[in-house]
Amino acid sequence: ELRDAGVSLQALRKIVSFLREANIERPLAEARLVVSGGDVLLAKGEKDLVSILEAPGQGVLRLVLDLPSVVEALQRDIQNLRKSA
Repeated sequence: ELRDAGVSLQALRKIVSFLREANIERPLAEARLVVSGGDVLLAKGEKDLVSILEAPGQGVLRLVLDLPSVVEALQRDIQNLRKSA
C-alpha cells in the first residue's frame, strides 16, 4: 500500500530501517503508518505521530477534522439564521 501511495523503494528501505531501530520486529506488518505529503508517519498510540522520512523521530503536530460533523453543524446554523430572518 505504501508503494501505491507513491513511496519510493529507497524511502521504503529507510522506513523499514527506522522501524527496526524502534524495536518493531515485523515493521510493515505491525506498524501503523500514515502517508502525509512527502513524509511517512508512525502512529504511536491514539494521539502521537512521529516523522520517519522528513524529520526522523520528531513528533508531528496533527489536526483531525470531523468534516461531516462540521458540515452538519453549519447547515443547522444556516437553517436557524433563515428562520430568524
